[in-house]
Amino acid sequence: MAYVVISSSISVPRIHPKSSLNKPIELDGFPTFYNANHQYLLPVNLWFNHLVNIRRSKNLNSAVRAIKRYWSFLEEHDLDWDIFPPSKFLRPTYRFRNDDLLAKARNGDIQFSTASLYMLHVIKFYEWCIANRMLAIDERSKPFEYELIHVRNRGMMNHLNPHYVVTSTDLRIKVPKKSEIQSLNPLTKIEVELYAQELSTFGIEFIIQQLLQIHSGLRIEEACTFPLSLALEAYSQNTNIEVTIGPSKAHTMR
Repeated sequence: MAYVVISSSISVPRIHPKSSLNKPIELDGFPTFYNANHQYLLPVNLWFNHLVNIRRSKNLNSAVRAIKRYWSFLEEHDLDWDIFPPSKFLRPTYRFRNDDLLAKARNGDIQFSTASLYMLHVIKFYEWCIANRMLAIDERSKPFEYELIHVRNRGMMNHLNPHYVVTSTDLRIKVPKKSEIQSLNPLTKIEVELYAQELSTFGIEFIIQQLLQIHSGLRIEEACTFPLSLALEAYSQNTNIEVTIGPSKAHTMR
């Protein structure tokens, strides 16, 4: 299985123009990939060096997880990262999408949003390799196909321009709407009892916030900003009162 070592920062001497006054180039360390045979993965490491020292990317966690997962998939199925058979669905990128990411997302092992993000990182890696001539492609041998996607315009004046066009690839993974993959369900009696046991170990402020959410259905932001005066008013009257939540919404509480 591929593994990652965080390399140290290094100083690289300038070779052009030659001058004793030129300071060396300081390069930050970056996630360095090796395959299962402990071989240095040159294209991957050059890409991460580009992200760290050229793009100055700050958070590479998801990119590291994506490429590590992809390379481990290649090793497990004895696939080469730069060989693309004529049949599209035999190519390593499509097999990774279909046999790993989509299969695991449908089984619930990973989120569809995570699968989509990992696929995007793999696409970006290949785009960089192609742009920097580290990967030669032709019409019959390439990692993916580009597509033009029509997206509905939901902004102002959308009646004048109802759709706009974006460039994507046929490797993209659509993230289902939340209602399609998970509906909101109330806690069962057992779940409420277990939750109450854990809740009793926290501070009183947090307990009040959680009780507000459980009994009144408040969102996190609403519970955290709920004024004490309204709670005291409802308690003193021992009845239901209507209170304003946000700029224009009303909510009934006991």
